Amino acid sequence: MKPSAPFLWLVLFAASDLNAQKLETQTPDPKRVVRVETARDHLTVIELNEPVSMVAVGNQNAFTVERRENKVFVKPAEEDARTNLFIWTASGRYSYELVPAPSVEQMHFAIDQPPLQLVSTNTQARETVPVDRGPQLPVEMLTQSQAILLYGERDRTRKVEVLLRDLYRDGDRYYLRYTVLNHGSRAYRPAQPSVMQLDPVKSSFSLIPLAGSQLGDRALREIKTRTAGDAQVVAGEEPEAIPAGKQAAGWIAFRLGASGRREQLVRVAFAPDSTSAVDAFLVLGKDRAVREVAHGRPAGE
Repeated sequence: MKPSAPFLWLVLFAASDLNAQKLETQTPDPKRVVRVETARDHLTVIELNEPVSMVAVGNQNAFTVERRENKVFVKPAEEDARTNLFIWTASGRYSYELVPAPSVEQMHFAIDQPPLQLVSTNTQARETVPVDRGPQLPVEMLTQSQAILLYGERDRTRKVEVLLRDLYRDGDRYYLRYTVLNHGSRAYRPAQPSVMQLDPVKSSFSLIPLAGSQLGDRALREIKTRTAGDAQVVAGEEPEAIPAGKQAAGWIAFRLGASGRREQLVRVAFAPDSTSAVDAFLVLGKDRAVREVAHGRPAGE
């Protein structure tokens, strides 16, 4: 039985639609700028043929960029976002231009490099030593993190300000990303933050609906707390010295101690600046499931 003409048309249309989604393999060329078309709420994976040592993105507000082993994950945080991206490996630096795709069907889903060709020699093979790449964020942070909203007003009079971005929970471990803004006149070095558990004793508002929110300075003046203990910091990557007028991002992973309250606060404390403490307060709900949000609040808001 021969298939009907409408059926053949549907098959051909579906095949052409799938072919439009770009899965490319490109020969690495440090002298070439590779154009990468992206779409919001979609990941683009750049997979190289050797481990990635460092990445840098021109506009950190517009894109979420993470690296893991030999892969770089790119996700736009804004509509029609565009910027440039640099990736470093042992072989050199590769340049990319991130631009919005005309449609999801035309975006780059993945860009791969061909595997390295191994050349056999008569010399004795050297023993390879594993390289410690340090702590890394889980890949799930890109697609399953909870965007942290700010409750109350920011205190813009501070020389150094901390904005919490997004949160991801994996078992008893919390992964928290943040941005440090230096409004002062000299460089500020954050160092690794500590995390302290606080139990709310008295509050003029309920914390239950605020789980996953950062409390602004005005809201903090309306609540009294007591120390419940220190959380265990298990990993993290803090920024280097931040020049005056600049900002930088970092992350921390921590475990909480036992608490019988349904909701509680954590204080993320950094090194103080020349005039005051530098910290941020986050409301956590006890055993509350993390919402699946693709991206956090843009930096600098």
